[in-house]
Amino acid sequence: MGNCEPRYLITDQDPAMKVAINEVFVNTRHRLCLWHIMKKVPEKVGPELKQDEDFLKLLNECVWDMEQESEEFEATWNSLMVQYNLVENGWFQHMFSIREHWIPCYFRDLRLGGILRTTSRSESENSFFNNFTNPHVTLVEFCMRFESAMDAQRHKQDKLNTESIHSVPQFITPLPLEKHAAEVYTRKMFYMFQDEVYKACFRCGISSIRMEENIEIAQVMDHSRQKTSKVTFNSGNLMTSCSCKLFERLGILCKHAICVLNARQVTKIPEYYILDRWTKEATKRPIFDMHGNFLEECRKMNTTTKMLGEVWSEIFNYVGLAEGNEENLQQFLDNLRDFSKNLVEKGKCVPMTKTQEMELFVGPSASSNLNIQNPIPSKNKGKRHRIVGEKEAAIEQSQKPKRKCKACGAYDYHDSRNCPNKTTT
Repeated sequence: MGNCEPRYLITDQDPAMKVAINEVFVNTRHRLCLWHIMKKVPEKVGPELKQDEDFLKLLNECVWDMEQESEEFEATWNSLMVQYNLVENGWFQHMFSIREHWIPCYFRDLRLGGILRTTSRSESENSFFNNFTNPHVTLVEFCMRFESAMDAQRHKQDKLNTESIHSVPQFITPLPLEKHAAEVYTRKMFYMFQDEVYKACFRCGISSIRMEENIEIAQVMDHSRQKTSKVTFNSGNLMTSCSCKLFERLGILCKHAICVLNARQVTKIPEYYILDRWTKEATKRPIFDMHGNFLEECRKMNTTTKMLGEVWSEIFNYVGLAEGNEENLQQFLDNLRDFSKNLVEKGKCVPMTKTQEMELFVGPSASSNLNIQNPIPSKNKGKRHRIVGEKEAAIEQSQKPKRKCKACGAYDYHDSRNCPNKTTT
C-alpha cells in the first residue's frame, strides 16, 4: 500500500478486528458494516416488532438516509425508540452509543465515503471466485481457473465499455449538462447523474440568492423532501459546493448544484467535478501511486505491449458487437482464420508447441533444477467449529424429525439418554 494507511476500513462487529485496526492503522477511520447490523434487528426487537412492516420501514429510512444531518438522525432515532417502547432496550442503546461508527450521516465529510457502507463488495468478489474454484484444486488448477475468472471479468468490462462508447442513452431532459454527462461518464454513472438532473428539473427550485464577495449563495428547496440546501457558486471558476455533500460522498454533482448551474446557463460539467474513475477513459489513463508518482510498471511499457493491449481490446469490442448475430460472428471467425493462415504461409508466425504455450501462460520457463518440497499437511482432526447462534441452532433443530422418547413416551427432539424428565438415581 506504499506505506500509506487507507482512509477508512469497513468490517463487521468483530472485536478482534477493532483492536487490531486501532493499533496498526492509527489514522484510519474504522466503519462497521451497516447490512450486518440491520440484519440483527429482528432478533433484538422480539416476535411482534419484527413482523411490523411500518417499524422496519421507518427504521431503515432513519438509518440509511445519507442526506440527513446528525441532529436529524438523533431526533428521528429517539422518536422511534419512544414510539415503539425501545428506550430501555440494551442493544439499541449500545448501537446508538457507537452511532459514529456505522450511521452514514456521520461519514458525510469523508471523501467518497458513500461508496462503501457495507462489506458487499468483498463478499461479492468471494462469491464470484467461488464459481470458478474450490479448496480442493491443485495449485496449477487454481492458476488456470483464476485466469479464467479474470478473463470473464475482462470480457464483461470490455462489453460494458463497448456499450458506453458505441451507443447513445435515452435522454429525459433537453439540458446540455445531461448530454455532456453521456459523453464523459460510463453508462452506470450517467444514469446516476441523470437521476440527479431529473430531480433538479422537476423537484427542486431556487428560493433565494444573495451575494457575498462575488460568490453567489443560493437556497435550493427540494419539494419532495421539504428541505432546503445551501449552494455556493463562483461564476469566475464555476466552483460549486452544496451542504448535502453528495459530490464529497459519491463523486457526482447533486441535484441542488445542477439546479444552480442550469439557472446560470452552464452547458458543461466543470472539469473539477468529473472524476477520472467514473469516465469512459478511466482504464486508459496512466496509473499513479499513493504519492502521485508515475508507476515504474507503466513507464516500462513499450510500444509493442501497448499495441498488443489495443489489439485485444478491439477483439473483445468486436465480439461484444457481433455476439448477438451468428452470421457476423462466423464472418469475424473466418477473417481471423484467413489472417492466421496468411501469417503462417509467409513464415512470420510459427505455431507454438504445447510446452511453449504453457510457458507463455504461466510466465517463466520451467527450470531444470527443482527444489520444491511437498507442503506440510494440515491437521483437520480436532479442528474447532464455528460458534452457531441461537437462531441458527433453532432453525436446524426445527428441521430435524421428531422421535419417540422411550423414557417419557413423548414425540420430541430428545431421546431416553437426554430426556428432561429422566430421574437420576
